Amino acid sequence: MIIGVNFMFISAAAPSPSLLGTTNGLAQMIVSFARALGPFGATALFSTSMAHPQFLGLRGYAVFVLFGLLTCIAVYCSLLLPDVTMKKDEE
Repeated sequence: MIIGVNFMFISAAAPSPSLLGTTNGLAQMIVSFARALGPFGATALFSTSMAHPQFLGLRGYAVFVLFGLLTCIAVYCSLLLPDVTMKKDEE
């Protein structure tokens, strides 16, 4: 369900119907980039925090704290989205 909602917001964010494909392509590129680098970043942060327990003073749990904070930020940003998307001719 969330993928469909994301596409609705991306489609509503396109400045004109002729740029809808470009907007969707850019969004897909950013998501693919994040999905490719996410596991690398999590693994690197976990191994760093385990190799250096004093890293951020969290004794190997820095990855969980930082990604928990990232999740809280993402939830906050999702609350800023409008409840209803308007069509371009309704504005």
